[in-house]
Amino acid sequence: MVRSVFRSIVLGSLLGCVQLAPLAAQRTSTGLQVLYDFDASSGEIVKDRSGATPPMDLRIYDPQAVRRSKGAHEIRGKTLVRSEQPARRLAEAIKRSGDITVEAWIKPGNTKQDGPARIVSLSRDSSNRNVTLGQDGDQFDVRFRATRTSTNGIPSLSGKARSLTASLTHVVYTRERSGRTRLYLDGKQAAETTVAGNTSNWDPSYALLLGNEADRNRPWTGTYYLVALYNRDLSPAEVAAHFKAGANAASAAVARTTPDAKTVHFETKVAPILANHCIECHEPATRKGKLDLTRRTTAFAKLKAGTTIVPGKPDESLLWESVFHDDMPEDHPPLRKEQKADLKKWIADGATWSLDRID
Repeated sequence: MVRSVFRSIVLGSLLGCVQLAPLAAQRTSTGLQVLYDFDASSGEIVKDRSGATPPMDLRIYDPQAVRRSKGAHEIRGKTLVRSEQPARRLAEAIKRSGDITVEAWIKPGNTKQDGPARIVSLSRDSSNRNVTLGQDGDQFDVRFRATRTSTNGIPSLSGKARSLTASLTHVVYTRERSGRTRLYLDGKQAAETTVAGNTSNWDPSYALLLGNEADRNRPWTGTYYLVALYNRDLSPAEVAAHFKAGANAASAAVARTTPDAKTVHFETKVAPILANHCIECHEPATRKGKLDLTRRTTAFAKLKAGTTIVPGKPDESLLWESVFHDDMPEDHPPLRKEQKADLKKWIADGATWSLDRID
């Protein structure tokens, strides 16, 4: 009986959003959707260096208003930098996860720009957006669209008065699916709120924009050194590590390194299985059978019925036993043959768990 209950616990909660724990003073690539390091010193195209496909390159309109140098992109006059096609891949990825991180290393041209002036935006015009990181005088202002906000992303999250200066700044906005939203400045949390609702109303037809709104009526001037967007919320530790890594292109390149095969297997095979079949019953709020499968420390914990996951030993892992006998997922179709094979291989290979949490 106890073992059967445990089986219910195990497969009900193992799937969700993937987060990779950061390396010291390095950038993380898990969930990375676009990355601009402004490495080119000339031309009208800003290359997407994320490695995601298809790449989401940007075009500079009115290039005479932009001064480019290696690792820096200074907007000196009214212009627009935008994706030539709708940012559908980016919008759909965030729409599915409900999580987002917008990260930028920038130097504002002054502290008087408002509107808010558009720094990074996924939007159609002044009243319709999915998300916008902007400047409103001496504050950053972020608008995020959800089913409980307006189509303009109101209410927004703003930093404190005089928290924005005309100096090099690392600004990061994160929002997790639960609605918890944070703004970080130079590696430290500066503001927090809750943006209720989900992302089912995100519009994939909007372009990705830098330096202005699509209708060109919210210009921003200043210098870009790095811009990145993720379809997950970076943890506070990851934000701090990105700040420590710095704004230069060499640091950004770390995000493009290839993880080892076991990490790839976990993040592309095992984590999706867990996210789609288990977390509903085994996240911190429910903990069916007293099992929380959202984090490594709790997922590998010993319970009265035995150990959920024994690295290298599938036959001693209650998770595998429950899956093998089709006891889990409970009240749902059993996993497919190939899914079972992926889980068994993962445990047999040492059960690498590279994520901060499955959300």
